[in-house]
Amino acid sequence: MTQKEKIQILLMAIESNMELAEGQRDIIQKSLTEGQMKIAQAEEAYEKAVKPYHYFPVELVKEGFAFWNRGGFSEKEMKGEAAVAAGWDLRPLKVIRTMKERNGRHTQCLVYQGCLLAGAEILPGGNEFLSLYQIVGFVCRESGCEAKCQRLIMSTPKTTESKIAVPDSRPYGKLLEVAARMAGTSDNVSLEYGVW
Repeated sequence: MTQKEKIQILLMAIESNMELAEGQRDIIQKSLTEGQMKIAQAEEAYEKAVKPYHYFPVELVKEGFAFWNRGGFSEKEMKGEAAVAAGWDLRPLKVIRTMKERNGRHTQCLVYQGCLLAGAEILPGGNEFLSLYQIVGFVCRESGCEAKCQRLIMSTPKTTESKIAVPDSRPYGKLLEVAARMAGTSDNVSLEYGVW
């Protein structure tokens, strides 16, 4: 069943239980459509977060594998996302290139097995999804290379799951905050890499 069909069924149920004044049907239909979109976006973000492995695009360069720290918040779409890499010891990685893309690529750094990647996604309405991953390997195909990562921490508006002991997870919070701040920055064109 399509989203449109679901909305029509809900709208018919509302109309069968109450009399709508002129113009109310359109307002309710618009509200149901917006609500369905928000639910679909939240479910998609949650599904991504709970998968056992997540793959991030990387480039194979002369020195090894390189990852783009990227992200920002789009006022037009009212959502944001970001991804930031750090060493296993939470130290900044060697930067090999920089760009000034709006809500796109900012700094490219060399990554290796064991590195950490913090991801943040902010959906319309302000719901924030944060995840911390660790690179467990690399996969190269004809379409390009990816870092295969396992999730260590996942934080949603309602729950937080961690594979790291609670006292040990505190230092990682700074890296997650950087990703969240970056995902919430409108028309972001730069990243102060290593400021955590």
